[in-house]
Amino acid sequence: MRESFRKIQKRCSDTHGFTLTELLATVLLVSMMSAAVAGGAAVVQRSLERISLQANSELLLSMTVEWMKDELRYAEDVRVDSDGVLLGYRSGSDGGERRFENAPGQKGIALRYSAAAPPLGMAGTEGNRILGERELLLVGQSARTEELYAVLGSGTEGVSYERSANCFTIGQITVYRRNDGNGEPLSELRDVKISPVNRSAFLTEG
Repeated sequence: MRESFRKIQKRCSDTHGFTLTELLATVLLVSMMSAAVAGGAAVVQRSLERISLQANSELLLSMTVEWMKDELRYAEDVRVDSDGVLLGYRSGSDGGERRFENAPGQKGIALRYSAAAPPLGMAGTEGNRILGERELLLVGQSARTEELYAVLGSGTEGVSYERSANCFTIGQITVYRRNDGNGEPLSELRDVKISPVNRSAFLTEG
């Protein structure tokens, strides 16, 4: 026991330091541990970004659908083509016909007004164009974020109306990441049904 204690004392009082082999082994071990920690942190960060992006896309999808539901619930004088695809409708007393369309520049879904300015108190005025018609984005910039935008399907995948059931159907809304080269959807919702409160004269075109 005393002999072991003397060896430890001698080693502790040794001023020669570590050998080159010991230093290299220490540096190698520290480097391996640092790489493992850094790699794990990067994986966690990517996972958090992916989860956050997915949550934001689903929130944007939900907000867009709710805006469209609020519009269609009070639709009047609805115009559809021979396939039942919505061409336009009126709502309230502003006098202008409205329709949904995808705004250019990956801005999302917009309401296009004709013959009258949009009413006050809606999603904001960004994107408005005074060209005989006006465009109002359904969801404001702060809610959309810089990365995400919603797209309405075309034709029967857009908004349609079934007269016998007195029911609108939003065929497809998809959320994408802006400037994503792959163009893979983050969130998607199909076949949303909305029953209008008012049922007035319908014109069929097409």
